[in-house]
Amino acid sequence: MSSQLDALEKELVNIRSGGISPITQLLWKHDGDFITGWARTISQGNSRVLEVGCGKGGYLVSLASAGNECYGIDPLSKVSLSFAKEMAKEQDVDIHLLCAAGENIPFQDESFDVVLLISTLQHVVNQKEVLLEIRRVLKPGGRLLVSVPQLRGVYSARRLAAKVKGAIQARKDFFTMDFDSKRLRDILTESGFAILKMRGRKFLPILLPGLLSVLLKFHRDSMAMKIIEISDSLADRVHFLASNLIVLCAKEKQNGAVIPLSDVDFRSTGDGILLDRRPN
Repeated sequence: MSSQLDALEKELVNIRSGGISPITQLLWKHDGDFITGWARTISQGNSRVLEVGCGKGGYLVSLASAGNECYGIDPLSKVSLSFAKEMAKEQDVDIHLLCAAGENIPFQDESFDVVLLISTLQHVVNQKEVLLEIRRVLKPGGRLLVSVPQLRGVYSARRLAAKVKGAIQARKDFFTMDFDSKRLRDILTESGFAILKMRGRKFLPILLPGLLSVLLKFHRDSMAMKIIEISDSLADRVHFLASNLIVLCAKEKQNGAVIPLSDVDFRSTGDGILLDRRPN
């Protein structure tokens, strides 16, 4: 096991044992619900779906319950796949799980309609190698939904300030790349994907997490959620403000043309399609 993977496993053990704050749990759930809704719209309930770095399997369980055929790979069996198996059993759905890494996906070419890569790309050593493997296993017209934390924008300044104060530990042990919107766009397009839509999530100025924690403490959950929705709106308008970036991509043909768009893509992006490349 690589040093990064070992460090990530230790962090996940801490998370799985409840080592995160209530506000962090709320923010993660909020983003997770957004991603689940987008993934359900793309997959339409009749797709073959793969998640690379599936973790606890929450997205796969949700998509399987909607009628999709779901597969997940993760190199961490004890802190990820075991939880995913248990969740699938509890929800009485079938998902297929394998202990494997994204650099060597154990499936044939053009096997999947949809691939999810959620909060995983920042942990792998060779990001482009993983993306090329995903492109290989996607069918013509397949869609990739990817999310990463943005650590090079405004949010990174808040994170740096917190590090100086000792509030959080440095993430270099298990973060192999710091992303911003340009770096993410570049690596996706260089790997043969057309970007259909990029969404920004969670603008978190330095005092906002404290305010949200106070609101939760006094059971003002609805007010907290309203503030989170406003922060999402700001982050989506100005991606530099976002703490998370979520991107819907299409597999391109060999000549660089974008696979024809579908109504599903328009519905799933909410406010239309933004393409980095146009069909030839």
